[in-house]
Amino acid sequence: MKVPFGEFSVTIPEPSAFLIHKFHLSSKRVDEAKRIKDIETAVELGEFLINICEHTVKMRTILNGLPARWVKDIKSVIEKNSPKIYHTMYRE
Repeated sequence: MKVPFGEFSVTIPEPSAFLIHKFHLSSKRVDEAKRIKDIETAVELGEFLINICEHTVKMRTILNGLPARWVKDIKSVIEKNSPKIYHTMYRE
């Protein structure tokens, strides 16, 4: 995603993909401090993004394209760390 910044165009990650990446990465981290930081970043961003319908749809689309094992890991991290995101993403 490119955004203007002064005279420049800056490339930043798609927020929904970044969020999913952080949750997945946190489940693989050995370093506890980095794992906690990844989770905190993902929860804060995720709890903001789920209020924007467009991003909720993007997050679900991204998850649907991932291997089942990754989705299971991501879902577990979300369930443990953010009931708000979990209930929005996985409501029956």
